[in-house]
This record gives sequence, structure tokens and C-alpha cells, in this order.
Amino acid sequence: MRHRVTLTAAATALLAVLLLAVPLAVFAARGYVTDERLELQQAAATAAASAHGDATRVHALRIDRSEIIASIYDSSGHLVDGPGPRDGDALILAAIRGTEATATTGNTIIVAAPVSDGDRVSGVVVLRSDLSAAHHRALIACLLIAAMSSAAVLIAAVAARLVARRLSAPIERLRAGARAMGDGDLNARVAPSGITEFDVLAASLNDAAARIQSMIGRERSLSAEISHQLRTPLTGLRLELERLHTSYPTDSRVEQALQSADRLADTVTDIIALARDLPDGQRCSVQDLLDGVTQRWHALLAEATRPLRVTAATNVPSEIAISAAAATQILDILIDNARTHGRGAVTVHAHALGTTVAFDVSDEGDGPEQEAHQLFADRDNSRVGGIGLPFARKLAEAEQARVTLTSTDPPIFSLVVRGSPGQD
Repeated sequence: MRHRVTLTAAATALLAVLLLAVPLAVFAARGYVTDERLELQQAAATAAASAHGDATRVHALRIDRSEIIASIYDSSGHLVDGPGPRDGDALILAAIRGTEATATTGNTIIVAAPVSDGDRVSGVVVLRSDLSAAHHRALIACLLIAAMSSAAVLIAAVAARLVARRLSAPIERLRAGARAMGDGDLNARVAPSGITEFDVLAASLNDAAARIQSMIGRERSLSAEISHQLRTPLTGLRLELERLHTSYPTDSRVEQALQSADRLADTVTDIIALARDLPDGQRCSVQDLLDGVTQRWHALLAEATRPLRVTAATNVPSEIAISAAAATQILDILIDNARTHGRGAVTVHAHALGTTVAFDVSDEGDGPEQEAHQLFADRDNSRVGGIGLPFARKLAEAEQARVTLTSTDPPIFSLVVRGSPGQD
């Protein structure tokens, strides 16, 4: 911003100076030449008057300036005294007719003034002056105008730089504050700058951060309360199941109920952690994630005589850029979807796709009847499919990942996650 403001101000000042300085320099140069012409005409008139009607010798003429060259011609146009052509030219002939004449030849101004003897022209006084002095004065004037113009442009650029710095400093503070708030530092605030417009914007940003901080604080407090309220009955449920297991140690249904209670407790823990907005930069181990899938789903699928196959390609990195809680919940939703709506073996296969890792969850059943956009559309529990797949997609998007329907025959749902930085 500073650079653009400075360049704009300097360009504007330069244009304004050029529009003023160039005509001024032209007028100044012409003015010096005009002044020289007027002075020479006045000197010619004075010299002609000093001849008293008898122009015979140059030294008899009254000429104030020594650099002026004088010549005298008679009424026939012949040179009488002084340098010059022997016979008069058109300028001298015009003066013989009684009219003062002026001409510029090269770098010389020539003025011819008639010498009157009563009503008769008895001769002509011709004065010549070099324009070098006038041109020199004009050059000095132009250089002075150029120097003043350059100084004006420089002053404008410096002033614009100072103003740009004054204006950009609060903008940079606003940007830094907004970036800090966007990165999760809701304690960041933007200090006032003394410029009303920016201070109003800073106050609005600070108020928004305070409101967001208060809202998140209330949500986290509510999450903690919900976590406590859920864990209490879950703990009681597990205690009751453990008593049953003690009384009926061979009953597999009690063991399964204990495992279900543990999975429910883990799910509550993950959901509460996700509700508290885990910070960016979370990573999780691919192997731990796949091992967890096997531990949670092998027995449950085996009860329905459905095998679980968990595999990983050799090129899969060891870590991925997603929180373990989110990845676990997403895969559980996809596997539960295959268990509920599919048939046959359930396969979870991890493989690399360039810089990303895809977890494909498939089964041997028929593909979904709905289109992909319908499967992931928001809906409530009263409709077929529930809220699992839409929730999985929202979790993935919050972690900068994707959940997609990769294939319909066989049905394959995929979680696509960025590989962790620095991993092969």
C-alpha cells in the first residue's frame, strides 16, 4: 500500500508540475527574447532621434549598450557607416519608407529605424544584437523551474510516503489482529490508531472477537456440563454391566454390552473434544487408526457373520493431517453405514493418492439408491439414512478433509485426508 500511494502521489505531482512548468518555461524563454527585442527597438528609436536628421557617423549616435552593433544607411539604401551589406535589404527599405522594422536572423535581432529630417526620411539607423545572452537567461530560468519542479515532486513523494505509513500502520495492525483471531487467539485485540475510521473498524473487530470468545466460552462450558451429565449415567451403566458379568461370567451378551458401553463412552469423548474445536495442526497415526477400527468392529461384524478386512498399501504415510477423534468418528460412521445398509464382507483399505491418503470403506451389497448429493444432504432421524453421512462430511470439512461416494457398484465411501507435512 505504501508503495502504491507514494507512486500515485509522485505521478500526480509530476503531471501537475509538467502541466505548469513546461508552459512556464516556454513563456519565460519567449519573454527574454521579447524583452531583448523591445530593448533593441527602444535603443534604435533613441539612436535615430539622436541623429537630428543627419545620420552620417555611428559614433554620433546615442547608444547605451556597448554590445549593440550600429550601422547607418542613407535615404537611397546605401551603407554610410558601420558594418553591414553595402546595399540595404528589405528591412532597410521598409525603414526608408518611414516604418520601423524588426527581423530575427539566426541568433541575431535586427531593428531598422528611420532618421527623419522634418517630413523627409534622410537615413536609416540599423542596430543588431546577439540573442545569446537572452537564451542564456532563458536557460537559467528553465533550469530553475526544473529544479523547483523536482523539489515539488520530491516533497509530494515524501509527504505521500509519510501519509501512507500513517494510513498503512493501522491497516497492518487490523490485518495482524484479524489473522490472530482467525488462528484461534480470541484474546488478541487491535489497539486504537488515532484515525477515526480505522478506530471504528478496530472497535468493531474487537467487539466481534469478544462476543465470539464469550459464545465459545459458553459452548465449552456447556460441553463440559454435557460431558459430565453423559458420563455419569454411562459410568452407572457400566457398573451395572460389570455386576451382571460377575454374576453371569459365561454370558456373551453381557460382554458385548460392556464393549458397547465402552464404545459409547469413547464416542461421547470424541464428540465432546470435537465440539470444543480442536486447534489446527492435529495429526494421527494411520496404523493406530486402522488398529482401532479392527478392535471396535471385528467382533461386532463377526456376530453377523460378516468378515472385516483392514488393509493398507505400502506407500501410505505413517501420519495424516487430521485429529484422531474426527477420523475415528468418520470411519465408524462409514463402517456402520456398510453394516446397516450393505452385506457381505466390509473392507477398509488405506492407500495414497498423491499428497493425500484415502480410506475406502466398501461392502459386497448393492449400491445406494439415492444420488450422492441426497446421501450427504442434511436430514433428521425421521428420514431413511439418518444423520450419519451428513455428519461425517461436516466433520471431514471441518478438518479440511473430504468424504465422498467413490463408487456405487460396489458401494465405496472414501475419507480423503492430506498427508502429514514431512511424511513420505
